[in-house]
Amino acid sequence: MELIVTGAQRSGTTIMQELINLHPWAKILTESHHPMRFDGMFDEEYREEFLREGYPSFWSMCNNHSGEVNRSVLVKSLCASVRSQWWWYRVFGDKSPAYCFHWKRVRALWPQCHIIAMVRDLDECAASIQKCWWGNDDIDICSRKVKEYNEALVGCPGLHVVSLDDLKRETGIVMAEILDWLSLPIEIYPLNKCIDIVSGPNINPPISENPYKVVADGKNS
Repeated sequence: MELIVTGAQRSGTTIMQELINLHPWAKILTESHHPMRFDGMFDEEYREEFLREGYPSFWSMCNNHSGEVNRSVLVKSLCASVRSQWWWYRVFGDKSPAYCFHWKRVRALWPQCHIIAMVRDLDECAASIQKCWWGNDDIDICSRKVKEYNEALVGCPGLHVVSLDDLKRETGIVMAEILDWLSLPIEIYPLNKCIDIVSGPNINPPISENPYKVVADGKNS
């Protein structure tokens, strides 16, 4: 079973990923973006990006196949090669806010894919983004970013929406519902470990600095 965890940045996607990965039969990767990367290689606008990131062999394979049917077959084959590395997991997938804007690619690739969308109070989510080095000092810009992610998911079929507030308040109940939805047995799930995750630093991180900023001598700090 394929599973995608998405939602606006700082909405709780990492927390949900960690909670699901507590189950011994589930493995959710961290922003591998492999379905988008493999499918995107067919799009001219992404060619340079993929070559730059070290996918020339995959790009060559794409050039040797033309037409939507071959494209679909090749992308599924590439994704299956990633999946095979974790073949023993019953539920396998990826976590990234970027899937908010690419869920149609995922649905085309895996029509039965399960998708979890995390949602969080708009003001809290925007304030959390503002604290991050990649955020913005303007809280209104951060709020608009959250809205863009949420609005991008409108129309996505079969979406399982999870509120971060509900997850923190009723962790056991929410996770029991998700595990049932994913057909994962709750009997072997360590519910006692959930509290540490939902109350950990990922909820409200301290203000972070850009690790790539350039200091006076021209070197990265």
